[in-house]
Amino acid sequence: MRALANVLTGLSADKGGFKFRNGLVEPGRHTVLGRDYDGRLPGIEQALEDIALHPDTARHLAGKLITHFIGSTPAPDHIDQIAQAYIASKGDLSETYGALLAHENAWVETFSKAKTPFDFIVSSLRAAGPTKADIDQIKPNELRNGVAGALQSMGQQAFRPPGPDGWDEAPETWITPPGLAARIKWAVGFSERIQQGHDPRAFLEHALADAASPLLKFAVAGSESRVEGLALTLVSPEFNRR
Repeated sequence: MRALANVLTGLSADKGGFKFRNGLVEPGRHTVLGRDYDGRLPGIEQALEDIALHPDTARHLAGKLITHFIGSTPAPDHIDQIAQAYIASKGDLSETYGALLAHENAWVETFSKAKTPFDFIVSSLRAAGPTKADIDQIKPNELRNGVAGALQSMGQQAFRPPGPDGWDEAPETWITPPGLAARIKWAVGFSERIQQGHDPRAFLEHALADAASPLLKFAVAGSESRVEGLALTLVSPEFNRR
């Protein structure tokens, strides 16, 4: 890390973007992952390219892609398949994504990944199918309390991840007692708002289709009110995982 920092000393930035400042360059050559680079611009570009195409980088990205899009523990052969495609294509993301989807694990519906609060609220809104007129009627304070405030109560402050690596992918980060309590409270309030235009059984079919379990279908069909039926869908394990 120290050697790479020395290589990058000439890089700076202003309002126009990245700038190279020759006067800030750390003199000499610096060894990064077994290769030597100087701090001039061609050396910086070569170092970044070599790091981007390093086998460890390829495997790291492969694991991240599997975790993000599939959610299960990455299988070694799946990681290898993606990493090899990444290296062979010199980092072409289309080829990399193709290798992700070409593995059988990409098509197994494990539902092992929990929705983040943002995903939960967005998928709830999409399930309700609001029109442009519905969206235009939302007042700023309703948006602030119903979305931004709700996200924070569920543990995900809007546009403020805890670090440069973004939000945690682990289900236990989001499926917690206070997080679930906040989701239930929001789901009930949202169901009260949309109840006039939605039959709970049709809403369940639209939101989950064949992903809904027989038990959930029975519970929604037997709910005592529209609000209860709609909220049952939104707080169900099937809806909160993907």
